[in-house]
Amino acid sequence: MPPSSDREHELRTQGSPQEFVADLSRRALETDDLESLLDDASAGVATVLGTDYCSVFELVDDRRLRLREGAGWSRVGSQTIPADGRSQVGYTLRTQEPVVVEDLRTDDRVAGCELSTSCGIVSGVTAVVGPIDDPWGVLGVQTTTRRAFTEAEISVLRTVANVLASAVETLDAERSLDGETALKDRILETTPVGIVGIDDGGEIQFVNERAEQLLDRSREEITSSAYDDPQWGLTDAAGDPLEGGEMPFERVVDAGAEFVEETVGLLRPDGQRVWLSVDGVPLDTGSTTNLEAPRAETEAEADIQREADDTDRRTGAVFTLTDITEQRRLETEFEEMLGRVSDAFCAVDDEFRFVHVNERAEDLLEHSEAELLGECLWDVFPEAAEEPIVRENFHAALDSQEPTSYEVYYDPLEFLVEATLYPSETGVSVYFSDITDQKERERSLREEHDLVERIVETTPVGIVTLGADGSFDRVNDRAEAIVGYTADDFEGIEQALEALETVTPAGEPYPVDEHPVHRVFVEEETVHDVEAGITRSDGQRVWLSVSGTPLRVDGRDAGAVITFADVTEQREAKRALRERERQLSTVMSNIPGLIYRCRNEPGWPMEFVSEGCTELTGYDRDAFECNEVQFGEDVIVEEDRDRLWEEIQTSVDGREPFTVTYRIETADGDRRWVREKGRGIFDEDGSLESLEGVIIDVTERKEFERELERNRAELERLNRINELVQEIVRRLVTERSRAEVERTVCDRLAASEFYEMAWIGDRSVAGETDTSAWAGVDEETATTIIDACAETTDTRGLVQRTLETRQVQVVECIDIEADDACCRRLRDTDVESVLAVPIQYRETLYGALVICADRADAFDERGRTILEKFGDTLGFAITATERKEALVTDERVELEIRVRDPDPDHFLFTVTADTKAALTIQGVVSHASDSYLVYATTDGAAERLLERAADSPEIDRARLVEEYDDESLLEFVSTVPAMITTLAEYGGTVTTATAEDRGATLTVMLPSSVNVRAVVDAFQTAYPNSSVLTKRTVNRSARTRQGVRTAFLGRLTDKQRESLRAAYLSGYYDRPRATNGSELSEALGVSPSTFHQHRQAGLRKLLAATFDSRE
Repeated sequence: MPPSSDREHELRTQGSPQEFVADLSRRALETDDLESLLDDASAGVATVLGTDYCSVFELVDDRRLRLREGAGWSRVGSQTIPADGRSQVGYTLRTQEPVVVEDLRTDDRVAGCELSTSCGIVSGVTAVVGPIDDPWGVLGVQTTTRRAFTEAEISVLRTVANVLASAVETLDAERSLDGETALKDRILETTPVGIVGIDDGGEIQFVNERAEQLLDRSREEITSSAYDDPQWGLTDAAGDPLEGGEMPFERVVDAGAEFVEETVGLLRPDGQRVWLSVDGVPLDTGSTTNLEAPRAETEAEADIQREADDTDRRTGAVFTLTDITEQRRLETEFEEMLGRVSDAFCAVDDEFRFVHVNERAEDLLEHSEAELLGECLWDVFPEAAEEPIVRENFHAALDSQEPTSYEVYYDPLEFLVEATLYPSETGVSVYFSDITDQKERERSLREEHDLVERIVETTPVGIVTLGADGSFDRVNDRAEAIVGYTADDFEGIEQALEALETVTPAGEPYPVDEHPVHRVFVEEETVHDVEAGITRSDGQRVWLSVSGTPLRVDGRDAGAVITFADVTEQREAKRALRERERQLSTVMSNIPGLIYRCRNEPGWPMEFVSEGCTELTGYDRDAFECNEVQFGEDVIVEEDRDRLWEEIQTSVDGREPFTVTYRIETADGDRRWVREKGRGIFDEDGSLESLEGVIIDVTERKEFERELERNRAELERLNRINELVQEIVRRLVTERSRAEVERTVCDRLAASEFYEMAWIGDRSVAGETDTSAWAGVDEETATTIIDACAETTDTRGLVQRTLETRQVQVVECIDIEADDACCRRLRDTDVESVLAVPIQYRETLYGALVICADRADAFDERGRTILEKFGDTLGFAITATERKEALVTDERVELEIRVRDPDPDHFLFTVTADTKAALTIQGVVSHASDSYLVYATTDGAAERLLERAADSPEIDRARLVEEYDDESLLEFVSTVPAMITTLAEYGGTVTTATAEDRGATLTVMLPSSVNVRAVVDAFQTAYPNSSVLTKRTVNRSARTRQGVRTAFLGRLTDKQRESLRAAYLSGYYDRPRATNGSELSEALGVSPSTFHQHRQAGLRKLLAATFDSRE
């Protein structure tokens, strides 16, 4: 409902609402008592607007509003209402706009709450106090009768709400800034870091107490000196003087660059140089508004002005100083400049003519009210008309009827204006004030806050502020990094101390009353540089230097500030330094050599030598230090002196350490190898002062290195010999006869780089040495060498000894006068050593391999081992070759051998003993790796033989296969008969073997290439009571028959050949069968199906070989 014309006229003509608002605004700026301001505001609004009630509701939380102050209410301060949108107050918070209710009983937007209903509230208007995104509360007026509120009344209420919001915000900000400033001041008083502030003119403006201690000067002495005063003696980390642009101040202020942890040297008044770690940051105004400069009229002028602002905003620099070796503390002082903010009020009509001006406005506008009333704003202040922000806000407020505000620097009046416009249908009410001082104060506070924040976060020490209850108010990043925990990990300081497990410097748990935090927080004691060890979250133990001071506000305990720095590395460095000093002392006393300092001159005269010189050189210390003995001329051997001088001078010229090895001659005339490590010592000007180093006896190491080199060369030689042997072995595989094998061996050994000659000898029937192959020298020389090896002082030649002992024999002609007959004969040749190796395979001896070398030490122990094994390999190769020859040779040697009184444990003789029965072996079938099937016939009592077989430990099973009229076929499962295996090693085959009570007779067929004598010797070794009855040469019946037999058998697998041979010998193919498949499979140790599978497959192959036309 629109307001009545009478009411509007009253508000336009009377200045009381505006004057009330202006007076309230002034009080809001001046007072620090919010309760009184709220009480006066509520009473004044109720009076000005003529309402029964005026209420100031404060938003307690998201759900409740509390009646903070009011007029007409009985219980102010305790009444609460819900903050939801059902009540008019809650609905106002939700809509963020003034809410007018003419009749609460009929308005469907809101409902009456218990408070309004109990007081009979009917009408009212409410407005939000505070910003939209974070409201403080709601201001409202209420009546008990139905009433329509005019726009002017609503505007007054909204204006008062804005004034209260500004006051609340200002008081909160001041309280926060005051508390924060006090806390920051306290932090700066306790921090172990020195702080120096310098203005843009290079003058030192402030220093903290720690800086005075670090610089060892009073504050007055420091602030009265310029940053580049020569008394500071500033140097860089290398000790070079800092000049010009290298100065920290010029780098920060002129170049606008920050730096951290720069090492700077500084002289104290007593001449002592202190080294500081310096952090520097530039200071600027931090504001985007230039309070002094006139407003730019063009874009070009704006660019120039912005460029000037960038430089003008840089007002100086702040430097933090940390003593690198001692505890660091930080303290600084800031000056707080607080200004009073003034306020003014005026009103203009819809044509912007002045209708009201208060005294403060007269002062700010520099015109009296009489001069301004009736005058147009734009005429009196044309510059304001040219400010777009001013004209736009006035017209926008009048057109939209919405309050607006702006800030602008007004050049004619030379102050920054903050103005709030409240429109009405008849004009605009303007509240404005000079906020130049306020903005400057806010800027200073922001700069101070930013500086402290920068210091707190960049300082290399941890900073923790505790509340009065022990909770964490502030923990900087460095503190969390040092302890490995965050503030959120603990509920308070007691829980944190328990987790950190603090210990004393001695490693013992800290007593509670001596703990530095307890002393500060509980005992309210200030502590400095107390060392303590803590356990980080990762279990690592670190050491801290702790400082702290209690906080008090208005005489009350307000907590504490604790600062600490990680001194683990410093502590470890001190410990390591002490340990190095101890070690150095121990080394100096016990080093197996000498430590020296000498002049860099020919002869190297000594200025200092350690006690080890006597043990190393045989000369005492005084002899060197008095120059009676000069190390370079009297100790170093003459051959090494020139080389040493050149090597050491080269290293010294390049300022590099040197390591040299050379020989010395002791006082006793002994020569030793030494190794020297040293370096040049230079003064500050770079001039060489002396040489310092250590000289150690390395004679044993030198000998070891020489021995190692000899061993390496010998190992390389043995590797090449082994490769030679392996290469010969690979060649032997392809040789077809013994003669080719022997010739290949001699040729390859004699052609090598290691040996002069190789030959193979054997013992003849007459006991002389026969030669089957030789290589490497001419025939005459070969004859000489072979004859020499046949002679010796004990009437036995080298080859004979080798064959008799079956061991390696070596002759070394080291002494040209050697008495050995072999060496005497070898003097006319290049041979100085001879080695003979037996050629053997198992019990068979094939002769001796004799190798000659032109070095007396050619056959060491490891070389003999290689060649001895090669002799065994050669014997195996000859055996394999003879076996191959036996397969393709038709001529055979047949031996008939009689064995008397054989081994009673052999199963054949165990079975036949005392039975007067003869047992003739018909065939042997391999059954397993350690047993065979033996088929034999007997003309005696078979049952008696089987009984004896059952008692024999060498027979697993025995059975009667078949009985004939005059003989029986028996089957034995036993180990390999010894006599058969002995002969088989030489390619021999037992064609018949008959065992009886007192012996056995064997018919043996041998290849013609086999050494019959060796076979007989081997057999007689196994059976001493054996003798050869007959020996004759026979031809195999038909080569074609043998070839066919070989071809047939070559097609069969071992299992197939075993199955067919067992079946044949056991009478399986007789009619009727002498044995069946089950008996054979049991004898062979396989299942019947497996036996028949092998037998049938083998039979099929034999038939295919016979009848297949493709064969």
